[in-house]
Amino acid sequence: TLVSEFLGNRGFRVSWRKSLKLNRGSFVSAPLTVDTVDASEVDTKIKQWREYARTLQKWGDYEGAAVLYDQAVALLEESNGRNTIQYADLQVDLAHIFGSKQDFKRSEFHVKKALGVYKAIGFDRPERHGDLLSYLAVMVDRQKRKSDAETYYREALRVYKMNHVQGENVEITERNLSLNQRKDKTRQKDATVKQERAEDRNSLSTHG
Repeated sequence: TLVSEFLGNRGFRVSWRKSLKLNRGSFVSAPLTVDTVDASEVDTKIKQWREYARTLQKWGDYEGAAVLYDQAVALLEESNGRNTIQYADLQVDLAHIFGSKQDFKRSEFHVKKALGVYKAIGFDRPERHGDLLSYLAVMVDRQKRKSDAETYYREALRVYKMNHVQGENVEITERNLSLNQRKDKTRQKDATVKQERAEDRNSLSTHG
């Protein structure tokens, strides 16, 4: 799911990682452009890069995966593929990469780009809209922007409800919103207590 991180089988990590590094070197060192690859091959190359990137991502090689995702994005941009599902999906891939690296600001940037593309071309599945909003809320929440996060959680739940979507991501979003609200109440209570104590100290010093 969008909310959960990818998990991979690490059983063949050593032998396959060596092979992938060799193959990845040829991809990264000579990026393909619309001048060097026929338009009909763009889709095939992007799928190939995404497959390699996801394998590297499962092994925790986020830097290598990001390079391949970025290369796929660049190829789509050069071939006028910005307003496509494939472009939006690559933005989500990059959002997951930076989320895994705890670079929540950059992850937020890529989720918003994906949302922008999907809003322009239409969501292929109704739950995808809610999932992206929920993931965006988590990235914003991790930046301690609780008010913004609550807005996105609520918007995600509204989309889920409007489209009669149920499942794990809906439950996770509900729990995250509830946790966000409890933490906010705790912060407000702590702030009130601190203010009252400060006023008491001022009062004592004045009468002393």
